[in-house]
Amino acid sequence: MLILAQFLFTMGLVYFLSALNVRFRDIQHILGNLIVLWFFLCPIIYPVTNVPAGWRFTFYLNPMAILSISYQDIFIYARTPSLIPLFAVILVGLGCTYIGFAQFERLKETFAEDI
Repeated sequence: MLILAQFLFTMGLVYFLSALNVRFRDIQHILGNLIVLWFFLCPIIYPVTNVPAGWRFTFYLNPMAILSISYQDIFIYARTPSLIPLFAVILVGLGCTYIGFAQFERLKETFAEDI
């Protein structure tokens, strides 16, 4: 389920951003900086316990943070990840995939002209 959640969320972002990148070329440069920022907003290189308790709720607003915590639960702590946030990421992933695919399909006829 964890890989499915990651796949759906990532695929939705890829569809959406790739369609926009054809039209607006500067997105690739902005996206590189945003990915670095997003990396530091996910608990990849630090444990969640280092974040003050009052700010931990922000991780539930970031689907990649939930995926990172779930991977840590499996591979580092050898426990089952929390399923409720994981189901929420699957639902967000389905929404992202639907919106991203719809945007891609809507814009794909103009790709040749824009390139």
